[in-house]
Amino acid sequence: MTNWERYFGTPEAAMRMEMRMLRDGRRFRIAVSECNPFTTCAFASRRVRDFCSWGEYLDWLKAEYDDGTIRWEDE
Repeated sequence: MTNWERYFGTPEAAMRMEMRMLRDGRRFRIAVSECNPFTTCAFASRRVRDFCSWGEYLDWLKAEYDDGTIRWEDE
C-alpha cells in the first residue's frame, strides 16, 4: 500500500486529509495533516508530514506506507 492509497485512496480517507501550502517569503512548504472526526472540540488534527518541494511530496505519495512495523535486516 502506498502513502497515496493509505491517506487518499478512498473518499472517506481523503475527506479526513488537509493539505496546505505555506509560504515564507521565497520558500514554501507543503503540510499534510489528518483531521480527527471523533474529537470533542471543533477541530483537531495531527501533522502527517512536511515537505520542502513538490518533488519530495510526490516521492512520498508514491512510497510504501510505513507504520513502523517494517524492519530491515541490518537493524
